[in-house]
Amino acid sequence: KPLMAEKIGKARGGRKEGMHYSYPNGYITSCRGHLYCLQDPEDYREEWKTWTIEHLPIMPEQMKIKQNKDKGTGPRIGAIKKLMWQATEVVNAGDPGREGQAIVDELLEEAGWIGQTKRIMLYDLNPDPIKKAYSELEDNNKYKPLYDSARARAHADWLVGMNFSRLWTKKVEAAGGYGTFHVGRVQSPTLKLVVDRDREIENFTPTTHFIPYIELTHKDGNFIAKWL
Repeated sequence: KPLMAEKIGKARGGRKEGMHYSYPNGYITSCRGHLYCLQDPEDYREEWKTWTIEHLPIMPEQMKIKQNKDKGTGPRIGAIKKLMWQATEVVNAGDPGREGQAIVDELLEEAGWIGQTKRIMLYDLNPDPIKKAYSELEDNNKYKPLYDSARARAHADWLVGMNFSRLWTKKVEAAGGYGTFHVGRVQSPTLKLVVDRDREIENFTPTTHFIPYIELTHKDGNFIAKWL
């Protein structure tokens, strides 16, 4: 992301050039979040554009990605690819964790990059830790399970969201309701927790209770204790 690129660039003595930092033997640039997203149902089949229960479940044989609709995505991907094809090695400096891994790996995969790729894990963006981390670069393939995990999570979210949102929207519509009913793998159970708690508060019945205070005798004097 831009902040990380800036910290790395300054720590390694880079010079700012537009969205990049240049130094004698290379460039540092940033992705600025997910540059790609999963394709929509209608990208696979035109008939999936229409919300009907008859089309469910929507299960693409192979999940595919496309450029995000962000206005700055296309130019940024183009700029990164231009630098990439001048390089002999790429270093993935995404955030530690599966999403940081995926953001860079999906770009490399979509660009068809087959050169050497290293991985740097940055937990501290101060200059000395960055320099130390650059002396401990690892093979990016070591972290492929993180990328696979991110893809599995994204696919699960897509399948649950696309199918159940359409299912319940149409069922509510058939019952005389209206509007889109969004269902999500994380969103829906989280919403249930909020609803359950709200109902507990709404249905709370106050009860009279008493707290015992006890006078205790001690060699250093008597004192009052409250039951906890």
